[in-house]
Amino acid sequence: MNLYKTALSALLLAPVVGGIGIHSIQQYQAMKEQAEALTMQTEQSILEVETLLNDELDEENIFASNVANEVIRFHVRANSDSEEDQALKLLVRDAILSELGTELALAESKEDARTIMEDNLTRIEEIGATVIKEAGYDYEINAYMTVEEFPMKAYGDLMFPAGEYEALRVDIGNENGGNWWCVMYPGLCFVDTVGGVVATDGKEEMQQVLTPEDYEKLLFSPDEDTEIEYRSLIWDAWFRNS
Repeated sequence: MNLYKTALSALLLAPVVGGIGIHSIQQYQAMKEQAEALTMQTEQSILEVETLLNDELDEENIFASNVANEVIRFHVRANSDSEEDQALKLLVRDAILSELGTELALAESKEDARTIMEDNLTRIEEIGATVIKEAGYDYEINAYMTVEEFPMKAYGDLMFPAGEYEALRVDIGNENGGNWWCVMYPGLCFVDTVGGVVATDGKEEMQQVLTPEDYEKLLFSPDEDTEIEYRSLIWDAWFRNS
């Protein structure tokens, strides 16, 4: 009851004129009742806010899980953050996407796409090794399927939630450089995602594998005349009870 004690103390510390008498006792009782009412109101507001936040968190977790169940991400990690190693990372990425793009486009399900990737892990390493050698480096390269945490990431007008995703991961050399992320299936990263453009076919397939509600949540492209309002759940709950 720390909130109660704080509120009561604040009220009792107000200046009091005159001696202790019936009037003072009545004032004390009134102050105590006010403090108790304020404490109850505050605790109820906090409880409502916690409930709202938990409900939103549960809904967001379900959404992230639904998306993760339908996609396979692509994760390339550079040898270092040097300008040369970062450029090499993109060359390796482009070569892999170019070689596997046609085959993955024929995948009719996530399982088909996973099989294609698993069957071509050695080939992926060979593709990357060729690019690395031609660029004048001797870095080791490893390709494997994994499950790992991905941050929230936008590809064009699609905003993917953070969470655990199955992924094709490619590590170059010491793998101490910055990451490159994309969506391998459905194929969203076979065009210039840096420029805010994603593959139309991939978006259409994404729309097919997700429910209409989840796909709508994935979209992030408000109209130009849309006003975005930022609100605080805490203040909303507080003033609703005040």
